[in-house]
Amino acid sequence: MLIVLALAVVLPLLWILLTSFKTDGDAIRNLYSAFPNPFSTEALFDPRERAAAGVPLVPEQFWPRPRRRR
Repeated sequence: MLIVLALAVVLPLLWILLTSFKTDGDAIRNLYSAFPNPFSTEALFDPRERAAAGVPLVPEQFWPRPRRRR
């Protein structure tokens, strides 16, 4: 039972860690591939630098902009 609980905690953390080394496009296109291809540290930089460069912190596929009412 303890092993099952340990896996329930460790596997999602491992998945998060491995996904952090994917590029934005690779993380969206290849949701179920465990290993990043190509390996990149692009997402580990300061989020303020990414925002200043015009790269959204959360891609619009996951957080669409609200539509304006006329």
